[in-house]
Amino acid sequence: MHDDWRERAEAVLRGGEADGDETVLSGEGGTFPVFMTERSVIKIYDPRVQSSAPETYDSELHALTQFADDPEIRTPHLIDRGAFGRGAEASPYIVMSRIPGAPWREVRPSPTARAVLAADLGRCLSRIHTRAEMPSDRPWALEDAAIIAAMGRSSVPRRLFAGIPDFLDQYGDARSVALVHGDLMDLHVFVEASRVTGIIDWGDAMVADRTFEFAKLHLDLFEADKTLFDVALSAYGWDDWDDFAPRCLAQAILRQAHCCAQHGTCDVFHKVPSRFDMRAAQSLPDLADILFSLDR
Repeated sequence: MHDDWRERAEAVLRGGEADGDETVLSGEGGTFPVFMTERSVIKIYDPRVQSSAPETYDSELHALTQFADDPEIRTPHLIDRGAFGRGAEASPYIVMSRIPGAPWREVRPSPTARAVLAADLGRCLSRIHTRAEMPSDRPWALEDAAIIAAMGRSSVPRRLFAGIPDFLDQYGDARSVALVHGDLMDLHVFVEASRVTGIIDWGDAMVADRTFEFAKLHLDLFEADKTLFDVALSAYGWDDWDDFAPRCLAQAILRQAHCCAQHGTCDVFHKVPSRFDMRAAQSLPDLADILFSLDR
């Protein structure tokens, strides 16, 4: 389906004088069609790919617009926007600048470089989270049955699922909210020379508890490495340690549920088994301690 858009994407990208003669390449690994030249990227929010395409477009456009004047946040620069088609069948698009460097996944930084990058990212997230909040159109009020069904697609032991409703009642409230990226993974964080050069793909940006951001960061980008997690939180200046570990797990569960609601399948915890044995957890508080507790 992505190839259906190539001709129109090329027309938009080559419509700009700077990119007129450059080769147009297809992006890889994303949900929506992406095409790029050496200098710019076009992302097309095709509702045939995902029904939430209009909301994803709104979230990404808002984030790019809001952070455009803040070089410390290092988002792509908004170049143009528009839509292919009209009405309910329209596919909006954004043209943005390319971020220097390469995704964390491709660079595969060394352990020493990872620690430097974790601190850099922590400082950047602190800046993001202190900016104005954004209303969220995401359906946060998911039923317990939907949350448990989504967890069934995760690596978490099923014997712990019965405790999820009570656990979320106790720890799942949004106590310290901010605008969060929501999907910090190794394809969305760009690095070069041991520095974070940018954060891309803001389609999941929303207002949520800050631990929603930290939980995804730790379980995915940091591969549950608590040393990196501690470095990032220290650079961030995080000081709200009350019930920190269970709050992170509660938000990871919510991220799992919303990811499945949006994409159909997901496993926020897929990198955990290589570092921790979740089968050792006798309860969700036990699992929270295994995954997120730090010596504080």
